[in-house]
Amino acid sequence: MAPSIIHMMHFPWDKNQTLKPNPDEFDRTSYDFMREYAVNFETLLWTYPKARDFCTEHYPDIWKTLQTVSRPVMLVDILRWVVIHHFGGIYWQMNATPLRAMSAYLPAGDKRVRLFTEFILSEDKCRAMANEPIRNGEAEEPTRVLIQAFAARPGEPFIKKTIEFLLDRVRKHTPKKDYDILYITGNAAVSTAYDQFGKNDPAVELIGLDESKRMIKWHYSGSWRKDAPESNSPPKTTQKARPTRMDRMPALGAVLYRWRKHHHESMLSEFDKGNPRQGCTPKIAAWIHERGIKSVYEAPSGLVTMPQASAVQYEFGDPIPAVVMENRKNNPTARCHRVNMLYSNFPTAELFVCANFLELLPHSEALRVLRRIIASKPRYIALTSYPFLNHSWDTALGDFRPVCFHLDPFQFPAPQEILRLPALPSSRPDRCLMIWRAADLAGALPF
Repeated sequence: MAPSIIHMMHFPWDKNQTLKPNPDEFDRTSYDFMREYAVNFETLLWTYPKARDFCTEHYPDIWKTLQTVSRPVMLVDILRWVVIHHFGGIYWQMNATPLRAMSAYLPAGDKRVRLFTEFILSEDKCRAMANEPIRNGEAEEPTRVLIQAFAARPGEPFIKKTIEFLLDRVRKHTPKKDYDILYITGNAAVSTAYDQFGKNDPAVELIGLDESKRMIKWHYSGSWRKDAPESNSPPKTTQKARPTRMDRMPALGAVLYRWRKHHHESMLSEFDKGNPRQGCTPKIAAWIHERGIKSVYEAPSGLVTMPQASAVQYEFGDPIPAVVMENRKNNPTARCHRVNMLYSNFPTAELFVCANFLELLPHSEALRVLRRIIASKPRYIALTSYPFLNHSWDTALGDFRPVCFHLDPFQFPAPQEILRLPALPSSRPDRCLMIWRAADLAGALPF
């Protein structure tokens, strides 16, 4: 098997595409979080001095060639393959986000190299790229291979051939524009390498585009481009939720969606087919008793019962009538409601639990749900969260993405309690339940 090592690499450069004098002048948060996220892996951070010393000792000819490149990113482009060839393991770009446990990125079965798909080019786009002068009339390959994340066993022939291929392009070409970097050492070059000697190699596995997107969130900071901003970090999420007509007249939405089907119902029905939701209330029964909580409301309900909290008044709500009926059958002592998360008026309870739901909503709708939860005046609010996320990004309705509530656009304060939860299938292992005092969140929302 490939070793349980994660390689991360960062060489800071300025807007003039020159390495900064201080090689440690960059944010290490991604590296620190990865060490906590992947506790069963050894995580190595390659700075410029460390990579230089390693390469001059073990690969002096490669280092000599790398001294001729005109952009710092080209160093990183090639050295990422060198360290994987030497040590094996996973290469992981600093600002990429794993959506599964890191063991999922290692080669599986009889495969010894695992690659991921960045995107698929149309035939017209492939032909259009032939107009780039450096391509000399040669069309691009339709499959663009992701270079932000890949894995291999040490000494794999494909990795060695890829290094030789990139070095050959460095010797033959000098970049004159930004695209040339992609062609010489970047993803366009690796895509050509894969097309020429990887796709027919039985040791090499390329994960398809849809599955790659379900496994990795990659970001484009573009700092390697000459016209890019100096920062190497992706831009912050700036979206703010704007009140809608229904928000200004909540009674209208409450009445309309009490009887009319809402798009959340279809979304949850589809999501439940392959990813059955599980409530979190039984996981925090002990905490409920320690705090003297007398009433709990959970929405969506997630088919939960309260076997250890029979003295607690437990109510739940769900947009799907079938789930409400199932809950009534499984837990006849609990009160149940058919609700719409954006427009229903929630009953007041000391603890409001909203688990595994906001991850399926765009930021704007998640903020509206939170606003209505706070309006119900609970004492505490419990939400599922993923504390070792580096970045926040928006999503489409029903498209799962992990959420960390201390990031934009939520920027919540530290919670009162953090309780670890079992990871959902095909999800990140840092899933937990965070509990806040509702009063601490009342002033944190954008509207």
